[in-house]
Amino acid sequence: MLRSDTAAQLCQILSHGIGNVSITGHCADGVQRDFPNPTRLIEYDNLRSRELIRLSISARSEDWKTSAAVTFAPKATESVSLSVTAPDDELVLRVRSEILSLCTELRPWYSRIATLNFVAAVLLLVVSVNIGAGIGLIPITSGSESNSAESQRAIARAWAIAVALVAAAFALNWLRDRLFPSGVFAIGHGMERYRTQDTIRWVVVIGLGISILGSALVSLVAGA
Repeated sequence: MLRSDTAAQLCQILSHGIGNVSITGHCADGVQRDFPNPTRLIEYDNLRSRELIRLSISARSEDWKTSAAVTFAPKATESVSLSVTAPDDELVLRVRSEILSLCTELRPWYSRIATLNFVAAVLLLVVSVNIGAGIGLIPITSGSESNSAESQRAIARAWAIAVALVAAAFALNWLRDRLFPSGVFAIGHGMERYRTQDTIRWVVVIGLGISILGSALVSLVAGA
């Protein structure tokens, strides 16, 4: 979660360590916006119709020998990328260390949930079950005619369950992207959107926790 104060701190690190800072934002309306300084970025309204979807903060020295860039792209495979180039290795290490330390603090409390891939997990489960149970694409034809028919029905049920599980996994991934995004620009109206979604996230997490606890208690009582 990139907040206004964090963006200002990043600009300060790059300004002191590298040189002149430039800020470029790619927005949902397809417009690329350049912010001359952190104050202009902080003042950006970040309405949903033109919300930030990618933000690059870069700096370059006057002699062009030293440069650095930090790019935030929550919807990309790599949500945060960093590059630092300088003739002085100590400067590179120091700037990288300061920026990485600051970026570590940007992780939302639900960061582990945001990295879950339900589709991959279900596909792995389906493949493992198929291998373990011996259910594959080649039907079992040995045995009597009744046993063969029953095997065909068992295979059909297994594949129906597998398809249902994969469909449910895609739905969970969609829900994860909506409620637990890997990154958020909490700037301007983006902060209001984050707070609203965070309330919903807590309701979902607490509701799921109560459901799991309730199921465990029922199982204990039933088994007693």
